[in-house]
Amino acid sequence: MAIARRGLSTQRLARRAHAGILARRVQPRWLALSFVVFAALAVRLTWWYGVVNVDPYAYADSAESIARWQPAFDPDLVGSLYYTQYIRFSLTVPAAVLYRLFGPGEAVSTIVPIAASLGTVLIAARLAWREGGAPAGIIAAALAGFFPLAVINSTQFLPDTMMTFFATLATLAFLEGLDARRPRSRRTWFLVAGAAFALAFYGRPTAVALLPVFGVLFALRRPWRPDVLAAIPGSLAVFAAVQILLLSLGGAPFEDLHTLLTEGRGDAPGALHYTDMDFSYARYLLQDHMFLPFTLLAAGALVLGLSAVRRPRNRRVYELAALVLGQYLYFEFLMRLPGLPSWWKEPRYAMSMFVPAFALAAIAAAAWLRSLTPPSRLAAMAWVAGALALYAALAIDAVRDDHATWEQMRVGRTEADLAAFLAGQPTAPIYTWNDDIARYLSFHVGLEHATVYDRAHNRGLVRNRFDPEGRSLVAPGSFVLVEAGQEAAGITAVAPEWQLAWESGDLRLYRVPG
Repeated sequence: MAIARRGLSTQRLARRAHAGILARRVQPRWLALSFVVFAALAVRLTWWYGVVNVDPYAYADSAESIARWQPAFDPDLVGSLYYTQYIRFSLTVPAAVLYRLFGPGEAVSTIVPIAASLGTVLIAARLAWREGGAPAGIIAAALAGFFPLAVINSTQFLPDTMMTFFATLATLAFLEGLDARRPRSRRTWFLVAGAAFALAFYGRPTAVALLPVFGVLFALRRPWRPDVLAAIPGSLAVFAAVQILLLSLGGAPFEDLHTLLTEGRGDAPGALHYTDMDFSYARYLLQDHMFLPFTLLAAGALVLGLSAVRRPRNRRVYELAALVLGQYLYFEFLMRLPGLPSWWKEPRYAMSMFVPAFALAAIAAAAWLRSLTPPSRLAAMAWVAGALALYAALAIDAVRDDHATWEQMRVGRTEADLAAFLAGQPTAPIYTWNDDIARYLSFHVGLEHATVYDRAHNRGLVRNRFDPEGRSLVAPGSFVLVEAGQEAAGITAVAPEWQLAWESGDLRLYRVPG
C-alpha cells in the first residue's frame, strides 16, 4: 500500500511538473499573438466575399483546366484579354489541387488566399519581432491582420494576396540570410528567398519591385558574401516547374514571359514603357478611409519612437524603411499597367508595400514603450491597446461597407440565377454568343463540365454558338442564350421553333426542340 501511494505521489509530481513546463512555454506573448491571428480569421470569415469580381472567373477557369489536365494554355485559344490571367500560377495551381480533391466552387477557391493572408500576418510579426521584440511583433500582427485591404482581398479569388504573402516571405528570408552567421544557414535562407520571389512573381509580376531594394540592401552589407547566389537556383527551380507545367498543358517554352512582355497588345504603351506621375497611392494613404487609420497610427508611432530613440542605430530599421520606400517608388511611378490608364492603379496591387510598413510602425511603438518607466509603461500599453482596438473597429467598418457594396454589385448574379434555373431542367448543352457570359455561367453550372477549353472543342455544358467560320453549332434538344438585339435578322436571329424558357433583363434562354 505504501509503495502504491508513493507511486501515485510520483505520478502527481510528474503531472504537476509537466503542467508547469507547459505553463512556462505558453507565455502571454504567444497567447496574444494567437488571439490576433484567430481574430483576423474571424473577421475574414464573417465578411467573406467569394467570387464577386470579374477576374476570378478567369482564374477559376484556369485552375479547373489545370485540375483536369486540359491542354488549355494556348493564347490563340483563350485570347489575349484573359490569357495574362491564366499564368497567375501561385493562385491557380494550389486551387487546382483543391478543385481536384473537392470540386470547384467559391469556398474552395478562397481557402488558400485566406491561409496566405494569415501567413502574411505571421511574417509581419516576425519582421517586427526581430528588432522590437514580442510587443512589436504583436502590434505588427494586429496592423496586418485588420488592414482593410488585406481582409477584403483575402476572401476573393485574386492573386494579390498570394503575391503579398510570397513577396513578404522572400523579404523575411532575404533579411534572415543577410543576418545569418553560418554559411549553411545563409544559403538556406537565400534559397528560400529566391523560390519565394519567383512564386510572388507568378502571383503578380509587380513583385519585381523587390529586386532593386534587395540589390541595394546587399550592396550596403560588408563583407559581400557569395551565398546570396543561392537565391538563383531557388528562383530557377520555380521557373523550370512552370515551364514544365506549360509544356504539359499545351503551352510553348517561355510563353509566360512572352505573354507578360507583350500584354496590352494594340495601341497602348508596351509593357516596359509605362510610367505614371499622378501620385495615386499617396492620395490613398492620405485620403482613403481604408488607408487613413493606418497612416495616422503609423505616423503617431514613428513620432513617439523617434522621441524615444533620437537616432535609430540598428540597420534593420533602415532596411525596413528602404523596403517601404523602394516599393512605393515602383508602384507609384514605375509600375507597368499596359493598356490601362493611370487611374487603374488599384490599391490591392501595392499590398506588399505595407507589410514592412506594419513592422516599422510596430518597432517604433515598441521602442517608445521601452523608453518609459515601468509604471508609465503599463499605462502606455493600455493606450496602445486602445489605439489598436480603434484601428480594428475602423477597419471592420470599412470592410463591412465594402462587403455590402459588393453584395449589391456582385458580378455574375444573373448567370447564377440562370444556373439555378437550369439545375431543375434536363441536362443539355447551353449555347452562348458572348464569351463573358459563358465564363460566368460556366462557373455557376460547374467548371468540371464547362471550361474555355471545352467550349473551343464544342463539348461540355456551356458551348460557343458558332464555330470560327461562323457556322451554327446549335443542336436539337439544347438551350440557346440570347442577348437583347440578337433576335434581329441575321445569323443571330432566333428560330421560330425555339421556345422561350427563361428571361431576365436583356437575357433570354430558348429551348431548341429535340
